[in-house]
Amino acid sequence: PEIVEAFEKARGDGRQVKIEDFEDRMKDTTFLNQLQSGVNKWSKEIQRITKLQRDPTTGSAMQEINFWLGMEKALNDVQAQLQKPEIQMTMNLLKGARRFMATMSFESDTGLKPAMEKVSNYLNLLRDFPINDLLVATSIEQVTQAVRVI
Repeated sequence: PEIVEAFEKARGDGRQVKIEDFEDRMKDTTFLNQLQSGVNKWSKEIQRITKLQRDPTTGSAMQEINFWLGMEKALNDVQAQLQKPEIQMTMNLLKGARRFMATMSFESDTGLKPAMEKVSNYLNLLRDFPINDLLVATSIEQVTQAVRVI
């Protein structure tokens, strides 16, 4: 909350927030522990998304495609949130306070990068999957053609 308040105040003053704005707080262990606790919560929330699994033996091909498209959107949203200045400042403050374990473990514990790679690989295959041809087929010939393409 303190970082968000600092950003709001800086916006009101028409300036950018700098690490120096928190210089007096960099030795405050309560403040740093709060930041670290927040980062740990973020990590757990992100893991809830990155560890989502789908059983491909249940549901339809369209449900499979929609799952991976939804997963891609969710991961991209997480990535966008992590790029927000407030989040970046939190991570930089922890790095500046030499709380490297918090920041390094955050990057590895979330599993965001491997999850994004996995989703990308699945979608590369599924985007070219001609499911629509099969779904809109109105004759045996069209079904046969769609199955041949698959």
